[in-house]
Amino acid sequence: MTLSKLNKHLGNSKERMQDPVERLRFALDTMPNALHGLFNPPARARILTELYAALWGSNYSLFLAPNDVLNAGSLLSSAQARSSLTPHDDEESKACQHVFKKGECCFRCKSVISSFNFLGTSNTSDLETVPWMIAVLCGSCDCGDPEVWRYPINCLYHRGNQEALEPENETKSSTVPPSLRENMSRVIGCALDFLLDVLDYSPEETHLPASYDALASQLSADPLQKEYWAIILWNDEKHSYDEAVAHLRYMTGCNQQQATAVVLRADEEGRDVIEVAGDAKRLLDTAHKICTVDLTVTMRRAFDTFREHMAAVIIEWILDLLQCHVAGDKTMLRELVATELFSARGEDSGFLYSEAAKLYPEANAGARLDWLFVYHPRLWKRPRLNLKQIYITILTMSQKNRLDVDREAETSIKFFALDLFTVPSVASHLVRQSGVLSRLLAVIAGFFTNQIANKRIASPPDFNHPMDVEAYPFRSKRYMPIFSDIRYICNNHSVQSIISRDTAFITEFAVVCAMFTGIQPNKRARGNHVEYESDSWINVFNVTLSLSRVVKAF
Repeated sequence: MTLSKLNKHLGNSKERMQDPVERLRFALDTMPNALHGLFNPPARARILTELYAALWGSNYSLFLAPNDVLNAGSLLSSAQARSSLTPHDDEESKACQHVFKKGECCFRCKSVISSFNFLGTSNTSDLETVPWMIAVLCGSCDCGDPEVWRYPINCLYHRGNQEALEPENETKSSTVPPSLRENMSRVIGCALDFLLDVLDYSPEETHLPASYDALASQLSADPLQKEYWAIILWNDEKHSYDEAVAHLRYMTGCNQQQATAVVLRADEEGRDVIEVAGDAKRLLDTAHKICTVDLTVTMRRAFDTFREHMAAVIIEWILDLLQCHVAGDKTMLRELVATELFSARGEDSGFLYSEAAKLYPEANAGARLDWLFVYHPRLWKRPRLNLKQIYITILTMSQKNRLDVDREAETSIKFFALDLFTVPSVASHLVRQSGVLSRLLAVIAGFFTNQIANKRIASPPDFNHPMDVEAYPFRSKRYMPIFSDIRYICNNHSVQSIISRDTAFITEFAVVCAMFTGIQPNKRARGNHVEYESDSWINVFNVTLSLSRVVKAF
């Protein structure tokens, strides 16, 4: 269907509301029951159709040429890549923004502040580089970003955009009507609010209910509370394809093709629906059988599962907008997305908003971006990676955006700190205005003294609390990114200048270091023969080794 026919159909429908935002919200709220909780490619295509139609209204000619076709389920950026309506050629001076993927080969340059960069420079003889293989999905290319380089390298592909670091004094003329700009802003805000409303109901843990009563007591946004359920397989790194496929076939009775399709989608997307049906007890029994080999399976109402997949499509749509242009302007949609991310969430956006605000007061006082950070563990592989790419794109737009800002460990938001803490302006701002250095030191103190309740570290912690080297914190490896974050921050000259002028930072760091002094003294055994000694010293050695690296950077 062509865009002109699509918009004519949408505009002439008497069943639709006049305001595009109200119309979009109504469509999103009613779609799970309208499609019977079954998420599939046609459902994804319908979600995208509603989002794009609300975004452009009757102005589709500013996005695509009249004879262009946006196929059902296709993204606008792919259609614009084939369109005769092309963007303005003014992007050559912008940063590369390439988000590194696991397994990609790049270079770590010792002569620059940045952590990773592609070697696309004409001054190769002046750079001391080390080949580097990306182990986790984090970091972005620094080419074209002058702040992270100590001197110009004359990249062959990206030129330094010094204007991005300075306030904009002139307003560029635009052919986009102000009414369309306002409408696009409201539509993006509406989509983000719906996304957060969905995540209000999503659990943080992938636990399978033990009984039907526990299953029925789960939070649900379904106003009808339908007895229609979905069992979901989550991706893990414990099982091979063949093991997972064989087990699914044996426990569910599906054929080889069906089981393979589920496992492959779970690996690619992070999770996939195994079955949707109304017999809750049978599905729960099947789910428990699948779990016998330690496969991660959850079960929820099909209504809520469908809404979570809608949230993933919205994240995909937001990422797509960052790669699109309006009337040739490639920065407008990026600016609108950034503005809405940094804007406060609508207070009446969802039924659970007030309860969620009590649980996460730090997010309630912030922007939509704060809520997305808090809710990151509730998502799965694909939307997590898409969100990280959204954050990096917004981060590299300008200095203003920079300063505003588990189950699948490699997609965790904690690795996004690499892109924040290695930029001097960001690191110094966070140290001065947000006290991030003091917070990270407090996290270390609270974590290793095991001051953890309901999976949250006490704040502020008791620095005199005793340490137990046999406890979980010392056996865990989750502390490593925190030590790395402090090193990234302290390696910036701007932060070193702040620390040298304020003795409070040195005092705080000395207190934390003192906590690890003499925590596992060697005691000579007297009287009794010792069959073996505890291997806890290995964990203590690893922790103190990480701490010593921080000491060198501090």
